[in-house]
Amino acid sequence: MRRYLVAFIVGFGLLLSAQSSQAATYTVNSIADGAVDADGCEHPYLDVDNDCTLREAITAANNVVDVDLITFNISSVNFADDGDGQFIIALTSALPDIEEEVVISASLLWDGDDARPGVAIKGGSLVGSENGLTITADRVQVQGLVVADFPGSGISITGNSAVVGTDCDGAADAVERNEIVLNTGNGISISGNGSTIAGNDIIGNGSGSSNDAGIALDDTADSNMIGLYSDGCTAAEQINVISGNNGNGMYIVLFSFLITVL
Repeated sequence: MRRYLVAFIVGFGLLLSAQSSQAATYTVNSIADGAVDADGCEHPYLDVDNDCTLREAITAANNVVDVDLITFNISSVNFADDGDGQFIIALTSALPDIEEEVVISASLLWDGDDARPGVAIKGGSLVGSENGLTITADRVQVQGLVVADFPGSGISITGNSAVVGTDCDGAADAVERNEIVLNTGNGISISGNGSTIAGNDIIGNGSGSSNDAGIALDDTADSNMIGLYSDGCTAAEQINVISGNNGNGMYIVLFSFLITVL
């Protein structure tokens, strides 16, 4: 009997291990924030349909090796918007670093009436140096979000080959724009390689320091592209609007490597 029990436990462990390597989709359906509930997000292998917060979705995606998708489906029946069609996720603490490859896209909740993202992540209650999104993994995509009011950078990228904004693949490019606005640090900080920043509004970031910028690239950043030049989508969908930042529009450390700005 003991032998069979051990075999069952080992087999079950292998099953769980195999599952954790398969891609998953997590649908954020709540604007709440707080402690992580292990069953908070709908998982493809479990019959669970609870509220799923952005914090819980990132935590869950960090535990899956393959390329995950975090999407948004927040209902005005359950949660109030800002009165103009935008749902605000007001964070109570810094989000977990993004440690595994994932696509984070709120393009399905695009606010068509006001031509803006329908989901805003805000850090106005944070008092340290927290970033909005901290990307340490490679090949992460962030699309269709407002990231605003953080004491640190709106988005910090230390991983490689990130895409922030449109990927210009001809599918939903017009609603992949991000608004990175009113963060005390940089709008976007880049120290990784090979990332693309395209089709975003990067406005009003920085505290006035000579190093603050809408987009800042440090001396380890290499082969990053700011804007696109592609036939896959319109010119308006490819360019970044970098305006009104307190410090610099772009800050490039002298020893940064190849950078393409379009």
